Amino acid sequence: MKNWLKMLVLTSALFLVGCGEPSPDVADDPRANGMLSGTETNDGIECDIQIAKFVVPDGWTMFQSDGTTAAILMPVGEDPQAASRMVSIDVGTPREAVLETAATSFAADYGGSVTDKEFDLGGENAYRLTTPPVAGQIIPRDTVAAVKDGKLILLIYATKDIDPDNVLERVRDTWTWN
Repeated sequence: MKNWLKMLVLTSALFLVGCGEPSPDVADDPRANGMLSGTETNDGIECDIQIAKFVVPDGWTMFQSDGTTAAILMPVGEDPQAASRMVSIDVGTPREAVLETAATSFAADYGGSVTDKEFDLGGENAYRLTTPPVAGQIIPRDTVAAVKDGKLILLIYATKDIDPDNVLERVRDTWTWN
C-alpha cells in the first residue's frame, strides 16, 4: 500500500473532529482546516466544503480533517481507528495542471487506471479511476477526479473490498459547486 494513503488514513483518524450531526462550532476547532460545515436539510445533512456542497448519504457520517482533506465520510458506528471503508474528499493544487495527467498519475500510484473520461461532477468534466483490490488493505478503489477553479478535487472511496452502498455515486449525485 502506498505510504500516502496510509498516512492519510492515520492522520485523518488522529485529527477527526465531530461526527454525526455537525454543529456550527465544528469549523472553529483549531485541529481542523476549516473547510467543512454541515447543515440539516430536508434531504439530510448537507456538507459544505467551501468549493462545493453535497448531501451525506444515509447511513454515513462526516468527519472534519486537516490539510487538503476537506471531509471524510464513514459508515455510522464505524470505528475510525479500525475503518474498513471510507470516502475522503480532497481539495488541493494539482501536481499536473491537466485533468487527464493528474488523474492518470493518481491512478498509476495505486496500480489503477482511468476507466471513464466522459464523466461529470456537478456539471464539470471529471474522470473516474479504478484500482484493483490488495488483499486486506484499504486503498483507493474508486475515485472521481475533477478540476475546478485551479483546484484538483478527488472523491476517493477507499476500502478493502467493493462499494456495497454505491456511496461515491450518492455523493456525486448531490454534488453542486459553490
